[in-house]
Amino acid sequence: MKLSCTCSLFIGALLLFAEACKKNGGPDNAPAKEPRITAFSDNYQSSNESYAYDNNDRLLSYKYDSGTVRYTYSDTAVREDYYNNAGVFSGSDHYKLNSRGLAASIDLINGLIRQTYNYEYNADGYITKRKYVYVSGYTKWYFGWESRYYRTNNVVDSMDFINNTIDSLGNTLQGTLGERDYFSFYTDKKMTIDNPNFGQAFMGRFYTSPLKTVVRVFGTNNSGDTTRYSYMYDAKQNIVQQVVDDPGQPPTTYYYKYR
Repeated sequence: MKLSCTCSLFIGALLLFAEACKKNGGPDNAPAKEPRITAFSDNYQSSNESYAYDNNDRLLSYKYDSGTVRYTYSDTAVREDYYNNAGVFSGSDHYKLNSRGLAASIDLINGLIRQTYNYEYNADGYITKRKYVYVSGYTKWYFGWESRYYRTNNVVDSMDFINNTIDSLGNTLQGTLGERDYFSFYTDKKMTIDNPNFGQAFMGRFYTSPLKTVVRVFGTNNSGDTTRYSYMYDAKQNIVQQVVDDPGQPPTTYYYKYR
C-alpha cells in the first residue's frame, strides 16, 4: 500500500520528535536510577530482610524475620506501620518532615513514656546531628543522647556521642562526652549500601564512600578500639559483601542483593 505525502510527512515528524526526546533526556536517555537494596542477610543468619519500592523509588515495605514494615508518604510526614508474620497490625511511627522532605523529628508515645528523636542536616542532605530524649512519667527516669557529625565537603571526619542529663520536661541540662569516633574511607568507591538508608531517603545520607575504619575513643581516653571494614563488589561496582571486623569478636559478613 502506498502512503500519501501527508501521511509520510506525519510519520517523519514523529521520528524527528522521538530522536529529539533521546537527545534531551527522553525515556531512552533517562538517567539511571540509584541502586536499591532488595535483600540483606549475614553469615550467622541472624538477619534476613527484603525490600520493596514504589514507582517513585521510595521504600514501600521491608520484611524481616518477625514481621513487615510498610510505609506511606505525604508532603509533611512519613508513616511506618508494623505487622507481625500473621499480618496483624502492631503499631505505627510517624516522622515529621522538614521543608526539604527530610525527617525532622519523630515522637514515640506509650502512656506516660515519651521518646523523641530530632534530626539535623547540612545543605546537601547529609546528617549532622541526631538527638534522643526519653522521659518516663512512671519511673521519673529521664535521659538522652545526641550524635554530632563533623564533616568536610560532606565527608564525615568524626562523630561525638554525648550523654545528656534530661529534666522531667525533656530539656537538656548537661552533656558529657561518652565516645568520639574517627572515620576513614575507601574514597575510590561509591557507597551503595547507604544509598540512602536502605531506601529511607527521608533520613538523609551518612557516608559518601564505603567505610574503611572506625576508631572509637571512649570518654577522655587517648586510645580506643578500631573496627575494620572490607568489601566485595559486583560488575556495576555495587557492594555485595561487607566484612565487619570488630576487636575481640569473630568477623561478621553481610550480603546484599540489588534490583
